Amino acid sequence: MRNVALQPAGTYIDPPVGLPSVALGYGHLEMDRGVFVAMERKLPLTRRPKWNLPDMGPCPIDTGGAPLAVIRPVMRRYEWDNEARNPLPEYVNWVAGDLKRLGFAVVVIADERLGWEWIEGGVVPPCNAAFLRGEFTVRQLMATVRDAAVVVGGVGWIVPAAIALGTPAFVVLGGNGGMNAPDVIIDQRMDGSKIGFATPEVLCRCFDMRHRCDKRIPDLAQQWRSWADSNLRMPRRS
Repeated sequence: MRNVALQPAGTYIDPPVGLPSVALGYGHLEMDRGVFVAMERKLPLTRRPKWNLPDMGPCPIDTGGAPLAVIRPVMRRYEWDNEARNPLPEYVNWVAGDLKRLGFAVVVIADERLGWEWIEGGVVPPCNAAFLRGEFTVRQLMATVRDAAVVVGGVGWIVPAAIALGTPAFVVLGGNGGMNAPDVIIDQRMDGSKIGFATPEVLCRCFDMRHRCDKRIPDLAQQWRSWADSNLRMPRRS
């Protein structure tokens, strides 16, 4: 709704009376072929989907030449509080710190609102700059992801955004794998070759948003560096 409020008047209008609506939701009984097929079944599609985005305009962040790393911190939000899905925040924070140490310009992006959305654990990942009040429109946010060298965070909007924009992303998994495992959130028709996952020893495949999933990743550093060595160009030190 914050983004809606930033749009020019007339961008959004009330639908004509009598126009049928389409609810793009899905439940665990519809997940036999993943999130996108579950949504496609509710749309009158006549063409094969294209996993891309239009021009998003300029990126609002100037890194001074350093490669940009976008960090999506582990968030909790009131209207969809899926604590089972979230990874352990310290894992995302550790990767952010490693990127900062390596010379990336690390930027944390979130939209904290009291009582509505907040960073789990209250600790902002190590960074060079933090934008925590929804400063960017959706187009600016997508332009930032487009120009990033890497995006890091838990399961959420960063996955389809990175795929559509061709940006490498390293996703730290938590639990609730029945709804959020890699094979569920990435459609077989997508190019997920630039997406890496830090995976717990045993990924819990539950459907319970309150389940106490075991999210431990003892070899996080090894999983991260193995993926980074193959997918990232490290900054040159002066």
